[in-house]
Amino acid sequence: MYWFLLLVAVHSAACAKILAIAPTPLYSHQSVFRSIWSELSQRGHHVTLITTNPMKNPTLTNLTEIDISFTYKLVFEDHQMQYVVNTESNIVKLMAHVFFVMNNMTSEQLKHPQVEALVKSDDHFDLMVVEAHVPAWFGLAKKFDCPLIIVTSLPATNFFKGVVGNMHNLVYTHSFDLPFGEDLSFVQRVICVLFGIFDGIQNRYLLYPFQERIIRETLGDEKIDLIDIVQNVSLMITNEIPGFSKVITHIPSMVHTNGLQIQPPQDLPSDLKQFLDEAPNGVIYVSLGSTVKSYLMSHEKKFVLFEVLAGLAYKVVWKLEEKVDQVPPNVKVVSWAPQQDILRHPNTKLFISQGGLQSIDEAIRFKVPILGIPFFGDQFYNSIRVKELKLGSWIELHTLTKEKLKEVILETVDNSTYLKNLEEMSGLMEHPLKSVDKAVWWIEYVIRHKGAIHLRSPLAGMPFYQYYLLDVGGFLLVFFIVGAFISLRLAKLAWKQFRQRTFTKVKLQ
Repeated sequence: MYWFLLLVAVHSAACAKILAIAPTPLYSHQSVFRSIWSELSQRGHHVTLITTNPMKNPTLTNLTEIDISFTYKLVFEDHQMQYVVNTESNIVKLMAHVFFVMNNMTSEQLKHPQVEALVKSDDHFDLMVVEAHVPAWFGLAKKFDCPLIIVTSLPATNFFKGVVGNMHNLVYTHSFDLPFGEDLSFVQRVICVLFGIFDGIQNRYLLYPFQERIIRETLGDEKIDLIDIVQNVSLMITNEIPGFSKVITHIPSMVHTNGLQIQPPQDLPSDLKQFLDEAPNGVIYVSLGSTVKSYLMSHEKKFVLFEVLAGLAYKVVWKLEEKVDQVPPNVKVVSWAPQQDILRHPNTKLFISQGGLQSIDEAIRFKVPILGIPFFGDQFYNSIRVKELKLGSWIELHTLTKEKLKEVILETVDNSTYLKNLEEMSGLMEHPLKSVDKAVWWIEYVIRHKGAIHLRSPLAGMPFYQYYLLDVGGFLLVFFIVGAFISLRLAKLAWKQFRQRTFTKVKLQ
């Protein structure tokens, strides 16, 4: 009987129809989700995937991809997002530009012919799995009347924690956009709280209403409430590095994973393998990730890097998108690099990185010290965290000089403390259950239990004044003030009566 019930439960999650949406034009983010889409397809689920980075894998017969890769051109060429993100110092102008681009991007993606056809269809889905940061897409969960799972390639933001009812602290888990480390001053703690309040306000009263307007117009449904949909989300799958990400509480509907982008070892291209093998002193690998392009670094700073690296006893592999006329003999410039297999190579001694979370994950996993040169967003926080945990060093781009860079590189390469800490933290990633299996198990759990509403936190949807006990605190404050006032008045009255009686008695005598 037990096996029969188990078979029925498993079968109820088999062959489910899943709509997956990954609309952000950032390859490093999409690489995290690819293993989930592949595994769901291989397990027999019929997955319709709207993505900026289609896999185009003919072996995944259950996977239907809607290619919205035009988003890269729209965001990075038409709207030149990379220049604004990397160089704009005015935070108000930066946020305004990001806000405009995100809304325009969402509108254009929803106008894609295949997306329009899907939206207008009477198709049925058992589940939606949507990337976290473009909320208009959440509205399709109402259209298709199915449970919603949110996925993110980063740890959950404080805004999402608050909305789904997970406990959080605006100082301890401050925004990743703030370049603060662990030991915060009083002023920094004030900034964390103010930024957290501002972030919550701009999400609730600016971003979400605009995104809501877009999806309402698309679906012709004026009753869509995105905040309400998020508060009733079935599950949120996050990406957190054990030991690197901070320890926080997780409600049952918050599932954390790591290393979803890790691929099995592959053979290196023959020329690259020979270059790495024939490096008796070791290799320094330089990559600024998929979003930070080399042309965003000034010629002066690139010259500093080339001059310092050329003068070292190490060989260098540098992922660079532009042509370089005079390359030092110890430097190999490549337009694309198999990063994970380079980091796996025993001769790789240092990873000079922009500080992206996936790059740090891979460096820790393969025990390579990190030198962070952050450009924007969470890269500053991640690089600071690397230094605090003694996994490597970091340096600010605008302070980059030949002397300082050489000093930091030599201090970081083969540093016994960094190597020891990397060894220990890499061991924290060992787990008998692979993250992709964990993620898919929970996705199937939601399907089996028709949305798994029992996982929902009672704190989701609670007004902020109740969540932070402002009403209780205000009541107690008023109670004590009124109590103190009444007590003081009674004490004064009693003292006055006592004085009168004493005065009358003395006068009679």
